[in-house]
Amino acid sequence: MNESVWLIGRCFLAVLLVAMLGAGESIAATFFVDTTQDSVDALPGDGVCADASATCSLRAAIQEGNALPGSDEIVLGAGTFALTIAGTLEDAGATGDLDIVSDIGISGSGEQASVIDGGALDRVLDVHASGVLRLTQLGVRNGAQKNFSGSDDAEFSGGGVLVRAGGSLTMSRVTVRNNASKRDGAGISLYGSLQADHLRVVQNTGDQFSSGGALFVGSTATLLNIDQCEFAGNSAVQGGAIYSVGTNPTIQITRCLMTGNNANSGAAIFANLGTPHWLFRNVTISGNHAVAAGGAIFGDGANQLRFEHATITANSADGPNGGGAIFDVRGSASAGFIPIELINSIVSGNTQQSGNECNTVFPDVIVSSGATLHAPANACRMRAGAGDIATSDAGLGALNDNGGFTRTHALASTSVAVDAALTANCAATDQRGQARPSDGNGDGQSLCDIGAYELAPDRILAADFE
Repeated sequence: MNESVWLIGRCFLAVLLVAMLGAGESIAATFFVDTTQDSVDALPGDGVCADASATCSLRAAIQEGNALPGSDEIVLGAGTFALTIAGTLEDAGATGDLDIVSDIGISGSGEQASVIDGGALDRVLDVHASGVLRLTQLGVRNGAQKNFSGSDDAEFSGGGVLVRAGGSLTMSRVTVRNNASKRDGAGISLYGSLQADHLRVVQNTGDQFSSGGALFVGSTATLLNIDQCEFAGNSAVQGGAIYSVGTNPTIQITRCLMTGNNANSGAAIFANLGTPHWLFRNVTISGNHAVAAGGAIFGDGANQLRFEHATITANSADGPNGGGAIFDVRGSASAGFIPIELINSIVSGNTQQSGNECNTVFPDVIVSSGATLHAPANACRMRAGAGDIATSDAGLGALNDNGGFTRTHALASTSVAVDAALTANCAATDQRGQARPSDGNGDGQSLCDIGAYELAPDRILAADFE
């Protein structure tokens, strides 16, 4: 493009934009990124995404979106959008991570096709208090939060994405992979709100003082709602997948898999301090490993964790306190406070150096509110509930692709979990999206199964329910 023509066009758009803003109109712009190079916008706020070479980079599009009022959209084609302009502790988006201070949506062509790569220079995305970010069909990888301490805890967390207090993040069909943090939240650090579906947070790594390899829930977090997710292969000192110190967030995680995560304590989940109510429904927690305690879950503080249709199996802990599945250090359940509650759930096949799969410092910390299957019969130290089943074999298959967004452990047709759940607490679907209830044992009655998987031999199942 002729430079004089480009400048005239840009000036015209800038004048038009000022006139419209003066008339009180809110501008909603859509920017189409046409380069994978990392460059700054020539004149943020003029409504034109263009660097000095008249190309529209991702960074330039975000700078324009930040400078404009209203909700703006950024469209990425296929490619790797690598961040190459070094710089840290700068919040204008000109160097280092991509700062979000306005209402911006970024959509790609798929989690593997459109990838924002931090190049280990800095974290990838930083959502500020005034920021609203929507991510769709893209990947976020190779971010690195390299600082250890400072006056702002949030600033020193979040290898892939940081959501500060007041900030909002929505994710749909996004993969957060191979990010690192010196401290907390190697994948995602949440001090604001997060809503997500079809989310994978995988192979993120915290350093020697880290918490929350996949996700750190900070003290000011207000909302965490995830449906259909996989947290796999993440590591941290505490909470290989999730660690929370949230004071009062609403936390709901449904139809999710947590597998292959590693930590010193709480390899999948470490619930610490704070007073949130957690709801886990149709989740599989399998194959996680803790060096000390809580191969799947470590409980502390005033958190209340409720598991409905969970399958907790094949987790392990090496320490002397047991708890290959669950270890909890809190006091006994009381009126209005149940530290860990299990309903229609399976705890089976977890291993530890000594003690029980579910181990607690005090009695009556883990409470079955009905239809909890534990195998072997003494697997869990818990308060029994109606319809509980103690057995030698839960009848679980290997973790496998049985349809749906994530892998599951299928139930054998002979499993005692089949048609044995409490009807009053039967979820509408299983982890895969298969409708409940089904007549799994062929006796003519459709009843709900215990655990995250619903056996449906009488139905032809699609390859992907979702």
